[in-house]
Amino acid sequence: GEINDSASVALFSFEDQGDGIEGVVYREINDFNSFLGETKLPILVVFYSSSSSTNKLVIPRLEQMADDYRDQLKIVWIDAETETKMAESFSVETMPQFTIVVEAEAKRSLIGYDDAGAANLDELINAYVVPQ
Repeated sequence: GEINDSASVALFSFEDQGDGIEGVVYREINDFNSFLGETKLPILVVFYSSSSSTNKLVIPRLEQMADDYRDQLKIVWIDAETETKMAESFSVETMPQFTIVVEAEAKRSLIGYDDAGAANLDELINAYVVPQ
């Protein structure tokens, strides 16, 4: 998909952007169901509220994870207020909600992000991804 940091469904992707510059970009996902079916790696699906102040804590952690797990995990950022049907299909009631999807099947979720959020998030994904 196109690079779009305001897409309501975006893949956090760590990429070489040329001239020796690497970093995380947000790539719009136009067909989420196809993406789920085609992706062989575990996917961390993150539902958020655009008005939440928690995003300031969550985004840097997810961007770091996109770098740390670049060949082992896909991270998808979804605006639950815009993508209400998707949020309903994942039973999202409280945000942020982090759900691990493996082979198009939701496995486990973590709801909320507090002082222990980074550690809890690591615990959630480490059941499906081996840290390098």
